[in-house]
Amino acid sequence: MESLYIAPGNATPEIRFDTENSVLFISGQSYPADPLSFYKPVFDWLDKYLSEKKLENGLHLSFKLDYYNTPTSKQFARLFKMLENSYIRDKVKINWFYDDNDLDMMEAGQRYSSFNELKFEIMKNLQN
Repeated sequence: MESLYIAPGNATPEIRFDTENSVLFISGQSYPADPLSFYKPVFDWLDKYLSEKKLENGLHLSFKLDYYNTPTSKQFARLFKMLENSYIRDKVKINWFYDDNDLDMMEAGQRYSSFNELKFEIMKNLQN
């Protein structure tokens, strides 16, 4: 299965799904006009990837966001729930990055980590 790449836009993040290394990377800003449509390819791709049992070693997710809105947060919660209910739930690791001066983003990562059983690591973004 090929990797998934969605280029960043003015209101949408860069999304890279690296199949070789089982890494999903989301970065930038996310406030698309229609978040359901924007994130649909991600869910479709992950659903297919999970169904092909390609993730025996788990999945690593990295979030490096500058901003996201409430509709996007619902899509992230949906993504986390999908992974929490999957056969790889114990092999999913999420890195949630925040900038030194962005306590809101740090707290968002803490909230997400408290809402599910996935392994979260909340860390300062060292690349500014």
